[in-house]
Amino acid sequence: MAKKRSIFVHNFGLKVVSLVLAILLEVYFYSPDNSVSKVMSATVEIRGLPRETMVTEPAGAERGIPAQIRVRGPRTLVDQVVSQPQRLAIFYPESHPSSFTAIVDAFQLSLPAGVEVLDVHPTAVTLRTERIHRKELLIVYETVGSLAPGMQIESINLFPDTVVARGPKSQIEILRAIESQALNVSDLSESTKVELPLKLPGGLVSLGVTVVTADIKISPITKERTFKSLRLKALAPEGFAASVVPARVSVTVSGPVKLVDELSREGLDVLADGRKLGAGVHEVKVVAKLPKGVTIKSSSPLAAKLTLVSGANDSDEEDPESSGTSKDASEAKGEDTKKDQAKAQEG
Repeated sequence: MAKKRSIFVHNFGLKVVSLVLAILLEVYFYSPDNSVSKVMSATVEIRGLPRETMVTEPAGAERGIPAQIRVRGPRTLVDQVVSQPQRLAIFYPESHPSSFTAIVDAFQLSLPAGVEVLDVHPTAVTLRTERIHRKELLIVYETVGSLAPGMQIESINLFPDTVVARGPKSQIEILRAIESQALNVSDLSESTKVELPLKLPGGLVSLGVTVVTADIKISPITKERTFKSLRLKALAPEGFAASVVPARVSVTVSGPVKLVDELSREGLDVLADGRKLGAGVHEVKVVAKLPKGVTIKSSSPLAAKLTLVSGANDSDEEDPESSGTSKDASEAKGEDTKKDQAKAQEG
């Protein structure tokens, strides 16, 4: 017992001084001289909102409503509280009203002893809600710019060509289509694919996709051109002689403007090709040697009567690249010569 008493009284004066200093320090810590007030930021969260309901006012409320809370207390504790993120909650009523007002209760905060809330802004929040609606909408676009010369747009297809819009009923009902950014076709000379961002409708409407692909088909601008009274050349197998009726035909060709414009009567070979046929009389289609991309659209007549006779001399054999040895072809050549001479005399 004496030993315990000796421990209590040992350095008794020093212990009393320490106690007094601790009390004075505590009094100073919580005294007005060491007290500060600061404003801290907080986020007001909405809880209990049904999945198919969204808040339309205030804007962005579903992501949290910003609030300001002014607190007062010892400097060290206040600095500690202000440096931490603070969250408050308001609860959506079970009756699911389209509009309601909730009190922002700052006493939800867990503050250390000695720190008190002075005021909150806002003190209350009025919320408006709507049911979420979805609508499939057509995507529309406009083209800008000019293609490379001689080219044309054959088709433009969007993938996807529709998009689902999601948002409050009042904002979804007025939408008729979704626009994309302008499709620039400047100087395009061949088919290509480009990505087009979609324009957001604004408000609280979101889109299922925000970028689509435009598949652009580009083709040359075509034209038709008719060549009249062209000499028809007969082509025969080796060892055969050939004759063709009629000696002259008219053809209409179709193709890219540049290639068609470059064609001339002198460079246009119109043929009755019998190189894969046997002896006899055959009806063959009128064909022509044309640049790639240019085709015969029509001829008059559509077919020619080609007569092949076997046992011809080598000198009578048809050279596919020559003007031919058919009787009608020779006569046609003579007629051309006579016509040229007659024109010269008239001149």
